[in-house]
Amino acid sequence: MPQQGDLYRRWPADDIPNFVVFRLAGLSMSPSGGARWDRRRALCFALVSAAPLLLMGVAIGTGLAHELKIPSYVLWTAWFVVLDVFGVGAHWYVCRLFLGVAEDLDPMLTPAGRTAVHAWLDTVTSRWRQLRAMAVGGALFPGCLLVANSLSARGVRLGHGPFLFMSLTSYAAVAWTGALFGSCGYWLLKGGHLTTLVAHRGNVKLLWSAPARTPGMETLSSAYRLASLMVTLGTVAGLFPVLTWAYSGPPGATSVSVVKWAVITVTLLMDAAFSLVPQWRLSMAIRAAKAESLRKISELLPEEVPTARRPVDEQTARNIELLAMVASSPSSTITGQTVAGVILALAGATVPWLAQVVF
Repeated sequence: MPQQGDLYRRWPADDIPNFVVFRLAGLSMSPSGGARWDRRRALCFALVSAAPLLLMGVAIGTGLAHELKIPSYVLWTAWFVVLDVFGVGAHWYVCRLFLGVAEDLDPMLTPAGRTAVHAWLDTVTSRWRQLRAMAVGGALFPGCLLVANSLSARGVRLGHGPFLFMSLTSYAAVAWTGALFGSCGYWLLKGGHLTTLVAHRGNVKLLWSAPARTPGMETLSSAYRLASLMVTLGTVAGLFPVLTWAYSGPPGATSVSVVKWAVITVTLLMDAAFSLVPQWRLSMAIRAAKAESLRKISELLPEEVPTARRPVDEQTARNIELLAMVASSPSSTITGQTVAGVILALAGATVPWLAQVVF
């Protein structure tokens, strides 16, 4: 059975090396949380990520890309290469967040909860599951682009479309970014499931006086808020080139409108779900612990209301103060920051439209 402290110790040494994205990038984490690089793997990863830019240079140099389309072609390709770097950085940022959470989360777990969390880690760090998610993302992104471009360009899948020059380089850039973001999506879904384990009855022991103020609960809630901010930034960055392309189409193009609103709806629903659902699950655990504390203190109070003839004794007065203290403690982890993150994500979808209006 896992012991207290194992969660923090196993994360850098045993779990981080199982991240497929880190193995591809030659990145690992020292026991203290610092970064270490395998130069050979890092160089190969950098060459693969930069390959679309190199192929783009060949296309421009050979005259394959129409000169009128070159600015949008360069921006499109370069943007997705930058997103590749962002994808690796997002993985690293979340890993550092969890390393910081583990130190406070471990003492909060009961033996049953500790066993459940370690079993969850054994499952989610499966390399096959991660590769499958990357394969889905790597196929889905260019597939959607192919369908959308065919619809908007009246069947032109490669060459000089009406709004953007499309080549195999364009699809390659999107495919590699899709693979990395597929891994991001995998960890978002699996990371959100951790709160289900924490919220399960009997898996955690919270402070009876203020369950929401339990160090592990506060740290975990804060980590999810920071992770949701990263999701928001990723949503805005990922939507920008796609929606800029969509907004450049004719206002009456039904196919383009369908693609645009489908992308906006799906991404923002996922963003809002990750921002709110984990916090809601943690809040359920807090409310259950708070209700249990209120019930136990209430049992210590007299059944009848004190009167002048039956004044409140010292112990009863102390119990009433305890009851008021617990009742006034927070019942949820959802704060103004959580709501602001969701609003920011919704506002992100309007960035390409605002950029088009301004520029």
